[in-house]
Amino acid sequence: MLGELGKQMARLFGGRFSLTNLLPVTVLAALVSLLVVAGAYTDHPTDIVTVVHKLLPVQTSLVVIGIVLAGVLLRPFQVALVQFLEGYWRTRALTLLNEVATEQHRRRQHSAKIVLDFQQADPEGGTFDAVVEQAQRRWRLDRAARRADEVYRRYPANGDLMPTHIGNVLRAGEHAAGNRYGLQLNAITERLWPSLSPTISGSISRNLETIDTMCALCVALTATTAATLPVLWHPSGWSWVPLFTALTAAVAYRAALRAASGHARLLAAAVDLHRFDMLAALHLPLPRSISEEIPFNEALSLFFAETTGLRPHYFRGMVVPYKHPSAPASNPDKSA
Repeated sequence: MLGELGKQMARLFGGRFSLTNLLPVTVLAALVSLLVVAGAYTDHPTDIVTVVHKLLPVQTSLVVIGIVLAGVLLRPFQVALVQFLEGYWRTRALTLLNEVATEQHRRRQHSAKIVLDFQQADPEGGTFDAVVEQAQRRWRLDRAARRADEVYRRYPANGDLMPTHIGNVLRAGEHAAGNRYGLQLNAITERLWPSLSPTISGSISRNLETIDTMCALCVALTATTAATLPVLWHPSGWSWVPLFTALTAAVAYRAALRAASGHARLLAAAVDLHRFDMLAALHLPLPRSISEEIPFNEALSLFFAETTGLRPHYFRGMVVPYKHPSAPASNPDKSA
């Protein structure tokens, strides 16, 4: 029934409707509505089997339609919640929390850097027990270094940290993708995107949709856990709901982190394969070496990031001749 309703709603919204996009808010509305209908917040709750038997097919259809409409109405708020989970806290009330959370991540990055920079002493000879102890110590240090390297890679190298874990993973991927070539990805994205191949652009779009859905699902399930928390201590058969939503929220967040790590690799591949296509589309000459490319890309990124209307010659390395494609030779007019 839900699938057929989804198809009908898809036709109604011109093919742009997707139950995947509405899944997070739909789950929130469905679980809270189910608890309200079952009377889980009262002293005499009804078990789920009784609730299902009481609902007629027509009532069930109306409930499903209401839940989907609630998902449509709450969709704009879902985007804001995803941005909140990524760490874009622009309100004045969250300024202090932003600084505290960012400082915590800065300390984690610094601690990981200290472990990575630690120089191990060369093993010394001695008794058998001393050699075994040295080998165990080296193994522990190597394991700590591997863990520190994993932690350090999750943060942007330029120190522009975000207050959340997933926000730092995404920003680190954006920074690493273009920094190797002197490019600021946030400044060239709109120019690079039209030059991407369908394979790369499709993979990036699908991955971003996965991150968006998992983040929104995590926020929706966390909100559901808070809304259903009173049921946890209620002597009824609904105490499993907040436990289930809390566990599912944690799984959704881990899935979003994994998708964010994959997004970093896709961005790097896009820059590696199509940065020259972007220059060709801009009618700019292609660099002959990496040493020539990096300073030019730095100046180009500054020019694209500038919004005050400064002309290209204000940026070092931007005074270059255009490289226009050769025009096809025109056929002589034989009718003359």
